[in-house]
Amino acid sequence: DALYTFLANPCSGAGEGVRIAEILRDALPKHPALGLAAAEVVMVDQLSPERLGVLVSRSEMMVVIGGDGTVSRLLEPLFQSPSPPRL
Repeated sequence: DALYTFLANPCSGAGEGVRIAEILRDALPKHPALGLAAAEVVMVDQLSPERLGVLVSRSEMMVVIGGDGTVSRLLEPLFQSPSPPRL
């Protein structure tokens, strides 16, 4: 399970969210502290509410690449989680 989840909005910044997600997918496996088993990059538009809840419950930290709309999608799962991740 991913300890660090990078949640990217592909519409953010006129498409910059996609570019940043691609950079992260390339760089994270090479980072000594964040190997493939420890980090996951996901696109928020590809997540069902159930999948988002699972990511929230298993993540130690979530990094949001987006704006207030992306953060607002996280609010319900964060409040429902007994031990929410750091943002």
